[in-house]
Parts: sequence; structure tokens; C-alpha cells
Amino acid sequence: MTPARRFAYRLALALGKPNPDGMLARMPYRIYREWQTYAAIEPFGDERADLRAGIVACTIANCLARKKGKPAFKPADFMPLFEVKQDKTPDDLFKQVQMINYLFGGTFIDEREKVQ
Repeated sequence: MTPARRFAYRLALALGKPNPDGMLARMPYRIYREWQTYAAIEPFGDERADLRAGIVACTIANCLARKKGKPAFKPADFMPLFEVKQDKTPDDLFKQVQMINYLFGGTFIDEREKVQ
């Protein structure tokens, strides 16, 4: 699942929408981008909960487990990593273009030859 798709599910969950595709179909692209910008500045949902837990864990670790002269722990040291960065394939890039087209209300007719 792409990060953009994960964000669509996270936003749908936060807004109480059971269908991310239906939500995106009714949401103007400008609003969707504003939600992405907002989430980058003010995380919400489980991402925010992970940050709070990371802050508490790092505070405890810095008080009890940090050795003298060693750098302080950071909240990110205690937060789970769910995204693994991978090189994008041409198919991944094509899917992104399709998603942007869809968000702008465009249509797509696949005229490529079907490989069987």
C-alpha cells in the first residue's frame, strides 16, 4: 500500500468515513492537499499516539538509562516504523498519476495492450 493510500485510509478513519474512495470522490483535491499539509504539521490518530508514547519513553530512558557522555534519546527512537522506503517502479508511478487524475475528477481509459 502506498503512503498516499495509507493517508487516505487514515483520513477516512479520522473523519468517520467508511469508504476512502467515496470520501475522495466528494473531496476537492485542494482540501485533500490541505489535510495532508495539516497532518504533516499536526499528526492525528495513531501517529499522534505513537509520538506521545515516544515522548514518555524517551523521557524515562533519558532519566534512567542514558550513560554519561552519550547523546540523549529522542522520541523517534521509541516509535514504530511502518513505512519501508522502496524504489518506485514504473507501475507505482503510473498508479500515482492515476490517483492524482482521479482526485482532480479526471477519467482514464486504459488503451494499453493487455498482456496475457
